[in-house]
Amino acid sequence: MKLKDYIKKLQEIEKDYPDLEVIYAADDEGNHFRPVNHTPCLGNYGGGEFINDDGTEEFSQQFKINSICLN
Repeated sequence: MKLKDYIKKLQEIEKDYPDLEVIYAADDEGNHFRPVNHTPCLGNYGGGEFINDDGTEEFSQQFKINSICLN
């Protein structure tokens, strides 16, 4: 899913329900749910691993921002 599509859907929901609690499923089966406690961060995702953009020159030399981590 692209960020613009995700934001569009959230904006549609926000029109009717601006004060909803934001939660996430902690596993694929939906057995556990938890509140979202972190702000989104940019980074590089590949091979099942996410590397957070820490703002260092080392990150920008080794990686390209290609994703956003929501929690």
